[in-house]
Amino acid sequence: MSSKKNSKRTTTTRTIRVNEKYDDVLKLEADRRGISVNSLMDQILKRYVEAQRYFDNQTAIVLSDSTLLELVGFLNTEMLSIAGTNSGIDRPKDRLLMRGLPLDYESVVWFISQVLGEYNGWFRSDYHTGKDEHQIHLRHRLGMKWSTFLQSYLEGMFYELFDIKPRFHVLEHSVTVTLDRKTIENL
Repeated sequence: MSSKKNSKRTTTTRTIRVNEKYDDVLKLEADRRGISVNSLMDQILKRYVEAQRYFDNQTAIVLSDSTLLELVGFLNTEMLSIAGTNSGIDRPKDRLLMRGLPLDYESVVWFISQVLGEYNGWFRSDYHTGKDEHQIHLRHRLGMKWSTFLQSYLEGMFYELFDIKPRFHVLEHSVTVTLDRKTIENL
């Protein structure tokens, strides 16, 4: 997948017809973001190619933050932890394989930051590499219960894919995943 690699991008020129109403919205949105319509279209197509097309034949539900907070508020921490672990064991592996990606550390970092973070809106992520460890820092506004779910999801994912248990630092609005460099090099 080209978004994972830092290789030089190649482009293709394509002429398409767009409904005038859609074009008006695209112009307004591009102006609001301070980018060209072409750049906005590229972002929209990237999101479709890397994420949305995989849900065309499946059910996906989009919820606002406030609706998700309401739902999560009725669940206890133990239930969220179990749901997170079960989802983390099952779904990431399937989502990587359906994209034709290898089950490796680079793909997992991409999946966390791009799919779960950027496209699904679960959090905003930062990735840091140090001399002895790598950290994935996830920020959200959904409270401690969501942090609990995220920790369990990621624990399940790393255990299922690599048979490892990262260290976690969990706060009300963030989860930090820490992995030793040597562990990553041995994957």
